[in-house]
Amino acid sequence: MKKLIPLFVLPVIASFLPGCDTQNTDPSGNPLVADFSFSYTHINNKVPASVTFTNLSTDANTYTWKFGDGNTSNLQDADHIYTTPGTFNVWLVASNGSSVDSVSHPVIIYPAPASVRINTFTALSFPSTNMGNPWDVPGFSDPDGDPDVYLVLKSQANSALSQTNPVTNATPPAGGELEFTLPDFTQTYIIEIYDEDAGTDQLMGSATFNVTSDIFTQHDPYPSNYILNSSSISVYMLFQWNY
Repeated sequence: MKKLIPLFVLPVIASFLPGCDTQNTDPSGNPLVADFSFSYTHINNKVPASVTFTNLSTDANTYTWKFGDGNTSNLQDADHIYTTPGTFNVWLVASNGSSVDSVSHPVIIYPAPASVRINTFTALSFPSTNMGNPWDVPGFSDPDGDPDVYLVLKSQANSALSQTNPVTNATPPAGGELEFTLPDFTQTYIIEIYDEDAGTDQLMGSATFNVTSDIFTQHDPYPSNYILNSSSISVYMLFQWNY
């Protein structure tokens, strides 16, 4: 009968041996499993990148998120904005007071573009008159017969940066290639549309935009095109983002 003693002792000893995974089961016998999924708010996950983390853990009631950039959260589900590029190992630690489990997934964030090039400006709509002044018709009210409509891009300080070539078109759409690179996403820019006259050209409408506050959108902060609307004109812009 003494030989049978180890059969009763070994199971008790085994529960304390190193390497036995018992911390994920609470006294009720339900397994605690930490898990999560994530999705990028912006389709191209470039800085600044907003990421939504969805908690998929079971049998847990306390959570700690470690986003890999020094920031943490104790919410069940979390949102986080990454301001620098890189690969971040995100950890979720889940517990229920008697057991703990953790899991990690890599999150990849790409660099932001250094500048944006505006390749095309097209005025989709603009007023038929400005202060009672109509658009001139080349060869009629515009004696020199030069093209009539052009757009000007100005800085916040009201300095002209670039402009489209004039085109003979008194009704929208009107515009053309601009080809100017905006290196500063925080500056406000001005778009003006002019009527080219034999004498002083007439300002027919204008709109202002800021790359950060107007063009960056929730779905895609770096769109290939954008339509800017103001009370006087609507302008279509075609972009090329430079990395």
